[in-house]
Amino acid sequence: MMFSKLCNLRRWGALTCILAFSLALAACGDDDDTTNNAANNTAADAGSDVTEQDTGADEDTGSEEDAFTDDTGTDDDTGTDEDTGTDAGTDEDTGTDEDAGAATIEVEGTYTTQFDTTETITADMWNDNPIEDFDNADNWAVTYTPQDAEYNPDTYSKLVWTEPDSQGAFFYCIVDYGLETAEAARTTGETADDTDPANGGCGGFSWTQMTPE
Repeated sequence: MMFSKLCNLRRWGALTCILAFSLALAACGDDDDTTNNAANNTAADAGSDVTEQDTGADEDTGSEEDAFTDDTGTDDDTGTDEDTGTDAGTDEDTGTDEDAGAATIEVEGTYTTQFDTTETITADMWNDNPIEDFDNADNWAVTYTPQDAEYNPDTYSKLVWTEPDSQGAFFYCIVDYGLETAEAARTTGETADDTDPANGGCGGFSWTQMTPE
């Protein structure tokens, strides 16, 4: 009888221990869940902070894009320098003026005169005399007589000529000579009469007739 009571007491004691152990485990499980939830919440908060920080960084990037756009605008202003290139191209027109200055005297060539002599006119010489200046529009030229010339050495003369005909023939007359400077020859007031150049009008004599060879 006594043995049966002891057994029952031990049975209840074991059950009580098992129950107490189970309650303890449950309590620990709740603590773990609570700890995990807290950890998860903390991680979520940290993630949110990181996300917000990243978003702020993106805003800075937007500022950099604006700065880049401003720099690009400045480059467009530099493009205006192309106008300067246009001005440089305008200088090429000056080269055309050089071509005009390089024009040769219109009566250049080799001719036979009515005196049966030959005269040669080049771009810079009228026979043996250098051409100092000329004007094809007004048909005149200023020549220099060299120092070793037999007549009127180291002086300047002015010649005028008639408009060449369809064959290239024309008359010319020395209207003034023996002048000290080319300017004096250029501005001389002496003239000739081309009304009848074959018979007179050049200082009381006929003009020299030039027929192309």
